[in-house]
Amino acid sequence: MFSLLTVLKNVIVAKLLPILTKIRFWLSWSNIKNRFLARVRLWLTGIFDIRPHDKNDYYTIFGWLVSRRLVHAVVVTIGVISLVYVVFINPICDFEKLFGGTGTYSYASLPLRFTDGKVKIKAKSGYIAYEGEVSNGYVNGKGTLYDENQSVVYDGEFVKNKYNGEGSLYYPIGQVKYSGMFQDNLYEGEGISYRENGARLYQGNFSEGFREGEGTLYDSADKAVFAGTFHRDDIVYSLLLNKNAEELSEIYTGKSVIYINEEQQAVLMEDIDALYLASSQEDSLSDTVKTDRIYVCKDSFTYGADSIMDIDTLREKLGQPVFEGNSYITFPETVAAVWLQKYGEALNVGASMELQQDYDELVTVTGYAQDVMVYLYVFQVDDLTYTFVAKDKNSGFFLYEIE
Repeated sequence: MFSLLTVLKNVIVAKLLPILTKIRFWLSWSNIKNRFLARVRLWLTGIFDIRPHDKNDYYTIFGWLVSRRLVHAVVVTIGVISLVYVVFINPICDFEKLFGGTGTYSYASLPLRFTDGKVKIKAKSGYIAYEGEVSNGYVNGKGTLYDENQSVVYDGEFVKNKYNGEGSLYYPIGQVKYSGMFQDNLYEGEGISYRENGARLYQGNFSEGFREGEGTLYDSADKAVFAGTFHRDDIVYSLLLNKNAEELSEIYTGKSVIYINEEQQAVLMEDIDALYLASSQEDSLSDTVKTDRIYVCKDSFTYGADSIMDIDTLREKLGQPVFEGNSYITFPETVAAVWLQKYGEALNVGASMELQQDYDELVTVTGYAQDVMVYLYVFQVDDLTYTFVAKDKNSGFFLYEIE
């Protein structure tokens, strides 16, 4: 009985094994893949077999006989390229957006031109360069701009792809550089500019990207040092003339050092690169010390929309000087030159002083080199006189005086 069952089992296995083997072969991944690739290869061979066999294999196009299969091959090629473009390069359908997320588009994507709402936009190199609102084919509304390191460049309002409205611009390290109003990518209106350490640099009005109008300067410790009027980023120094000590103390609150000799006193305002010559006004009603002149320790002069650094341009803008020539250096000019030389300015004018340090903010000058020669250019503009002080005739100026 056992032997009979064994024989029966062997017969059944022998009959079924070939069938199971064929089923396993037909269902194997390698067989399915080979059959699929063979069919695709056969299909493509048929499509790209552009050789005509009879007159029915031609299209007549503008009097020319063109192989039908050639036309089919060209159409298929164009279709495949177009499909790759719209699916992978500039996708028409964004799956993230389909499922309620934020759509992601290439910056050159055609569908992006017809999208409204929140999106992500990829830069040419593939990183997310913008995330925010778009409309009418532009970046419009609130959004955030990123650099290739995914650090925030700008966060705020846009109009037609430009910073317009309220926003913040950032340093590459992530610290806010400017926060306030923009117009066409430029600072415009009320705003605050910051140093990289986070301390304020300036707070007030801006125009066309420059400090313009009323505002306040701050030092690196975020302490207010000057409150006044600005033009093209520069202080309007002429407005410091004819101010008494009390008035100046309200305008300038930074570090001051008073240099005194037997006849004069020069007050150096280090945080705004200027000093003034103070003298007693006997005919003044208040009989107080007032500023006669302002000495600006800079080698550039702001006039209108120009920042001038050479004498030739000064002649073009201010006209011919009313005087130019050599002169012995004066006491306040010496104070300015020595201070500039102390902080690394390569003046080499030979200015020097003998000092007696009374206090941190008071210095008695017991002597200075009075035989040093400088070259002066004096211009008269309206009711102000500007004197530009240079080492010699052929060099640029290193400071200028206003009276």
